[in-house]
Amino acid sequence: TISGSGNVAIYAAQKAMENNANTVSNSGKYILAYTRKAVPRVYPDGLARSVHFACSDDGRTFTALNSNYGILFPEATLSARNTIQPKGVSHPVIFLMKDGSFGILGIRVNENGSEDVSSRGCLLVWKTKDFKDFEPSFLLRISEDKDVSIQNAVCSYNADAAAYQIRWNASNGKTYLSELKELEPSASFTTKEDSAKLSFESS
Repeated sequence: TISGSGNVAIYAAQKAMENNANTVSNSGKYILAYTRKAVPRVYPDGLARSVHFACSDDGRTFTALNSNYGILFPEATLSARNTIQPKGVSHPVIFLMKDGSFGILGIRVNENGSEDVSSRGCLLVWKTKDFKDFEPSFLLRISEDKDVSIQNAVCSYNADAAAYQIRWNASNGKTYLSELKELEPSASFTTKEDSAKLSFESS
């Protein structure tokens, strides 16, 4: 088992924004999305910076799934010189989709954890109905500001607004609210500064 507040890097299913908790339950179960700390020659960057899952009955003590190995991995990209550039993910979070399925979003980074400038202003998104089968990941743009990078984010569906609301902390020290009607690669969005700064536990 792993502790929900120990070496777990990130932060479970939605409502974390509402109750400042690390996890929420679905049908009496809790599920946690996290990354691991890289350990040279034991658990390298390419494995550690993937999305891991753990489950719990009480929201405090979690049992890692897949033997504590990563389950979701970002696709590599090709450089201008046609070389493969491995990618990782940071700050994964889980949220409920409007149809009752689940989304997982995170920030795409380079394999060593440094900023992936090519995806600045975007979040990496996966979708699943059962945490067994996942749709291919895609980049979701929520900002056009090339000078600002996303530090962390949470997402929820607001039925009154009929929109997904993504609150995110930026590298300029500000917090923003982005709204999208759909979570698709080409979805249009609106983004404005938000007054409340998000608070995350340290990894």
